[in-house]
Amino acid sequence: MVQDSVKLVNKYPDGGFYSYFWEKPDGDIAEKIAFMVGIDEWQVYIGTGAYLDTIDAEIARRSAEFASKVNTRVQTAILILLTATLLILLSAYFFSRRLQHNLMLFQHAFNDAVENGIHLNKDSIFFNEFKQLAGSVNRMIDRLNRQTSILRHTAQHDALTDLPNRLTGNDHLETMLQTVAEHNASLALFFIDLDNFKEVNDTLGHSAGDQLLRQVAERLQGTLREEDHLARLGGDEFTIVTGFMPDKDDAVTIAQKLLDCFTAPFTVGEQQIFAGASIGIAIYPEHGHSSELLLRNADAAMYQAKRNGKNAFAFYDSHLTVNLQHRINMIDSLRRAIDNQEFCLHYQPQVCVKRSLTVSCEALIRWPREQGWISPADFIPYAESSGLINPIGRWVIREACEQWVRWRDQGLSLRAIAVNISCHQLQEPDFIDHIVNCLTETGCPAQALELEVTESALLDTPEKLTRLYNMGIRLALDDFGTGYSSLSYLKQLPLNKIKIDRSFIDHIAHDVNDLAITRAILTLGKSLKLEVIAEGVEENQQLDVLRDEQCPLIQGFIFSPALAADDFFEYAMRHGKNEDRITRMG
Repeated sequence: MVQDSVKLVNKYPDGGFYSYFWEKPDGDIAEKIAFMVGIDEWQVYIGTGAYLDTIDAEIARRSAEFASKVNTRVQTAILILLTATLLILLSAYFFSRRLQHNLMLFQHAFNDAVENGIHLNKDSIFFNEFKQLAGSVNRMIDRLNRQTSILRHTAQHDALTDLPNRLTGNDHLETMLQTVAEHNASLALFFIDLDNFKEVNDTLGHSAGDQLLRQVAERLQGTLREEDHLARLGGDEFTIVTGFMPDKDDAVTIAQKLLDCFTAPFTVGEQQIFAGASIGIAIYPEHGHSSELLLRNADAAMYQAKRNGKNAFAFYDSHLTVNLQHRINMIDSLRRAIDNQEFCLHYQPQVCVKRSLTVSCEALIRWPREQGWISPADFIPYAESSGLINPIGRWVIREACEQWVRWRDQGLSLRAIAVNISCHQLQEPDFIDHIVNCLTETGCPAQALELEVTESALLDTPEKLTRLYNMGIRLALDDFGTGYSSLSYLKQLPLNKIKIDRSFIDHIAHDVNDLAITRAILTLGKSLKLEVIAEGVEENQQLDVLRDEQCPLIQGFIFSPALAADDFFEYAMRHGKNEDRITRMG
C-alpha cells in the first residue's frame, strides 16, 4: 500500500486520490479512499482517508436534510401562495360586490331617470371614483329629464297656443267619459270654430291669424272653470270638455260666456279685429257614449250654429247627422266635379229695354248630374265653407273669358260678360294675377270682363277692386239696396254698374215702397253716371213699370232664362245684330 502511495505521489506531485480496503475499528473490512501528497525535499508523504460507506452515509444524511428543508420551504411557499390567493379572492369578492352594488345603482338610475328623475345617492356608492362618476350621471339625468319634459310637452301640446293638442284632448275626453260613466253623471263637449277666420289669414297674413288664435286661446282659457279642459284641434277649431254637468242649462251658461269673450275686439299688430265663433254642443250620454260620436255630433251642431247666422251656439239634434253626412257627401262630390270638369256655364241675357238689344250677359254656373241639375243655391254654400269656391271661381273666370272670345270670333260682340265674385275669391292673394293671366292667355279685353261683387266685398277690399277698375275691368255692385250702403262710400268706390235686387222688383207693380226704392236707385245711378240694371224681372207688369221709370237694362225670365253657350249665341244674334248700336250704349 505504501509503495502504491509513493508511486501515486511521484506520478502526481500535487497530490491525488487513492482507494484501498482497510479494516475498520469494528473489525469489518471496508473500502477507503485517501488523498496523498509528498514533500520531496523532506521525503515526507502526507495522506488522509475516509471510508466510502461513511461518506455515502454522510451524503445520504445531508441529502435527506436538504430534501427536508426544501420540502419545508416548498410547503411554506405553497401556504403563502394559497393564503395570498385566498386574500386576493376575498378582496376581489368584496370589491366585486361593491362594484356590483354601484353598477346596480347606476342601472336603476338610468332606468328610472326618464320616468321619475331619480338621482344616484352618492353616500351609498363605494369608491371616490364612482362617487365622482355618480355626480356626472346625476347631471346627465337632469339634462335628460329636462329634454324629456320638453319632448313630452311638445308631443301633448299645440306649438302655437300651448294648449293641449288634438291627441291630448281626445285622451282627456276618453278619461272623463269613463269617470262620468262610473258616477252615472253627464258632461258637455263644446266644438268651437272661429267665424271667417280664413279671411283674416287671406287679408292680413298668416302671422296675423296666428296672433288672433293665441289671443282667442287666452280668452277661452280665462273663461273656463277649473274642471273644464280646453284643447286646440288644429286650424281655428277648439274643443272644451266640461267636468260633471248637473244640468243642460249649465251648458247654455258656459256657451254664452264663451260667446261673450268674443265681444271685445282683438288687437292684431296695429289693427283691431272683431271675431266671432260658432259653437256646437253635445251632451253625454244624451248625444253619444263614445268620444268619436260626441265629437262628430258636436261638429254637426257647430255647423248648424253657422247656418243659424254664426256667432251663436247650437245643441246637437239627431237630424243634424243627416245634414252633416249630406255636407260631407256634397263636398266630396264637389272635389270630384272640379277634378273631372263637370261644371258648365249658362248665360242670361242683359237686355237694353229701349232698343230690345242683348248688350251683355251674366255667366251662371251649372252642375249637371245623373240625377239632374243641381242648383247653385244648393252647392255654392258648401263650396264657400270648404274653400272650394276658389278653384271653382278661377275656372268660371277663365271659361267666361274664353267664351267671350269664341263669340267674338263667331261675329257676336257683347259689351261685357258678367261673373259673380265671392268674398273668398277676392281675399286670395293671387286673385288679380289670375285675372291678368286669364285676359292675357285668352285674348279677352279687360273691358269685356265684368265682376259682380257684393257690398261687403266692395267695402272689405277697396284697394284690390280699385286696381281691377284701373285695369279697365268693369265692376258691378250686386244686390244693391239690401245691405247697408252708405252714399259717401258709394261715390268713392270704383263702380260701373249697380244691380237692383229682385226683392224690390217682385212687387214693384203693387207696392209703392218698392217702387219708390227702385225709382231712387235709378235716380242715384243717373246722378253718379252709373249704369243700372234690374234683375229678376219675370212679369209684363214689372217690365212696364221699369220701362216707364226708364230703367236702361233688364235681366230676367221675361226675356230669357240662362242659356247654354250655343243657345245664347242664337238668341243674342236674333236680338243684337247691330253691333254699332250695342257699342254706342257703352
